[in-house]
Amino acid sequence: MADTHNIITPDSFDPDGPQQFATEEEAAKFALEQTTARAHAGDPAAQYALALAILHFGDFPRKEETAIMWLKRAAAAGHVPSKLLLKDL
Repeated sequence: MADTHNIITPDSFDPDGPQQFATEEEAAKFALEQTTARAHAGDPAAQYALALAILHFGDFPRKEETAIMWLKRAAAAGHVPSKLLLKDL
């Protein structure tokens, strides 16, 4: 039986503490939510990670268009991997 004492919710997230989730799906959803929040806050690495997630995982509307938008934001902030990926798209 899982130790429910350490199960994370958005309100209890501690970036420096040990992380446990009830399921892998919950962990993935939480990671995507955190990455999306950081991307919206202007973090170029998160914008790049979100673009990759959009391109390669799940069913997102306007998939390529949305990923390119995030890559352009990251590239504008000087994120080199984003600049390189944009050249390939």
